[in-house]
Amino acid sequence: MRIGSDKDVAEILGISTVRLKARISAGAPVPPFMKVPGCKFRRWDLDSVEQWMATFTVGVIADVTRRRGRPRKTAALPIS
Repeated sequence: MRIGSDKDVAEILGISTVRLKARISAGAPVPPFMKVPGCKFRRWDLDSVEQWMATFTVGVIADVTRRRGRPRKTAALPIS
């Protein structure tokens, strides 16, 4: 078990520590953290944070060449 601070977790998530604290106070999904009795700081199990990150998948855009709006004449299909 590797223990980390808010700064370590923010680096793993790719956000600032201010954003991490805002997400926690807003009730947004964040990795599980620990509150040590007698300590005012949160502590994170960095292995659990990495496992939490692995549960999310990145989708692939099917057609990246498609443009928004009305098609241009050059993009129109030929009539056969």
